[in-house]
Amino acid sequence: MPEDIYDNQRRRIGRITERSNGIKDLYDAQGRRLGEYRPSEDRTYDAKGNPVGFGNQLIRLLNS
Repeated sequence: MPEDIYDNQRRRIGRITERSNGIKDLYDAQGRRLGEYRPSEDRTYDAKGNPVGFGNQLIRLLNS
């Protein structure tokens, strides 16, 4: 089930979806894919496949 992300004024600024293999994808409000979190590696990657950091740091990608 997708998880919507809202700002302080309750505007949807993003959405996180989860694939059947556990990978979580982050999309902005316009539906552009910003990155993914791979729990098997415990790493977050941006949309180009560049590592962002360890752990789930998807929310960081909304501000970049």
